[in-house]
Amino acid sequence: MAIHVTPIPKLTEFATPALTLTTANAAGAAETTIRTDASILAYDLVAPPVISQASAVGSAVVASRRDHTHGLVGSVPLVVAYNNAAQANVTGDGTDATIQFNAELVDQGDNFTGNTFTAPVTGNYQLSLIVRYEGLASNNTYGYIYIKSTLRNFLFDLGNPWAQSNAGEMSTSVSQLVPMTAGNTVYATLKVYGGSKVVDVGGDGTTMLTALSVALVG
Repeated sequence: MAIHVTPIPKLTEFATPALTLTTANAAGAAETTIRTDASILAYDLVAPPVISQASAVGSAVVASRRDHTHGLVGSVPLVVAYNNAAQANVTGDGTDATIQFNAELVDQGDNFTGNTFTAPVTGNYQLSLIVRYEGLASNNTYGYIYIKSTLRNFLFDLGNPWAQSNAGEMSTSVSQLVPMTAGNTVYATLKVYGGSKVVDVGGDGTTMLTALSVALVG
C-alpha cells in the first residue's frame, strides 16, 4: 500500500527589510524578501576596468538629479534708467509725450531699450517713476502721467501742476505693480493741458531728475 504525504507549505514572513544605500557593499542575509513599490535609480559615474577573465571589485557612485531651477542674483530682470538731458517743449498743450530714459544704471538681462521695458518672463513687475517738470506756465492747470503696458494702462492724475510748482518747476513720483506676460511691454507718457507747448521734462547727467526702475517681484 502506498502512503502519500502532503507537505505543509512554508510561510514566508514579509518583514520590513533593512535596506541602506551606501558606496560599499555589506553582507546580506541568506534569505531576504523585500516588498516595495519604489524603484532605485543609480547613475554609475565610475569607468569599469578593462575586460578580462578575472573578476574585479565593482563600485557605484550615485549622482544627484535635480528637476528644479534656482533663480540666481544677476538673472532676475531689473532696470534703473534715467534721462540724462532735458526734453524741451514736449507738452503743455495737451500733447501726450513719451518720457525718455536715454541712459541706464542697470539693465539686468538687457530688457530695456528705446524707453520701453519688455518682460522676459510672465510675472508681476514693480514699476517706479519720478518725473521733473520744468517751464510750467500759469495756465498749465491740469495734467497726468500714464503708465502704458500691453495688458492695461494706468493713469495718475497730477491735479494742477502750476499750483504745485515752484516758479514753474516741480517733481512727482508714482509707483505701480504691473502684471505682464512674457513679451509684453511697458513705457510711460505725460500730458499737461491749458497752454502752449512749453513744458520740459528735466534731465541731468549726474542727478537723476527723471528716472524709471522696473523689477520682477513675483
